[in-house]
Amino acid sequence: MDVIEKRPAVKTRSYRVVFLNGFLASRQPTAMLATPRAEGHVILKLSPPNGQGETLTLVDAASLFPGYALRVPRWRIKALQAQSAADIRVYIPLCKTPTGLQAQFHSPMLVNEVNHRALQLDDSSIEGGLCRH
Repeated sequence: MDVIEKRPAVKTRSYRVVFLNGFLASRQPTAMLATPRAEGHVILKLSPPNGQGETLTLVDAASLFPGYALRVPRWRIKALQAQSAADIRVYIPLCKTPTGLQAQFHSPMLVNEVNHRALQLDDSSIEGGLCRH
C-alpha cells in the first residue's frame, strides 16, 4: 500500500479589491473579494463580497507567459496610485469552455497588490495591443 503524504493546507487571506472603473458590465466602482492561492499568488479568485454571484478565476499573466508585457499609458493607471511598477500585477481572466479553460487576453486586469485598487482594461486602454517579449 502506498502512503500518500498530506501537506498541510496553506491558508491565504482574502481581501477587498476595488475596481475603479467597474467590473465586467458595471461601469461604477465595484468592490470584489479577492482570494489568492498560496502558490505565489499565480491564481486569484474574485467573487462578490455578498457571496452571491459568479466567482471568476484570474491567472497572473507573467506566470502564464514569462516575459509577458503590457503597454498601458501612464495616465490610465495613475488612479491605481502605485509607488512602482512592481506594485502592479497583470491578471488574465480564465473562462470554462466545453474543452477546458480559455484565457481572455482582451480584458486584462491590473491589480495594485499594495493598496488593492484595480482596473479592468479593454483594447482602447492598451498602447500597441497586447504584446509578449
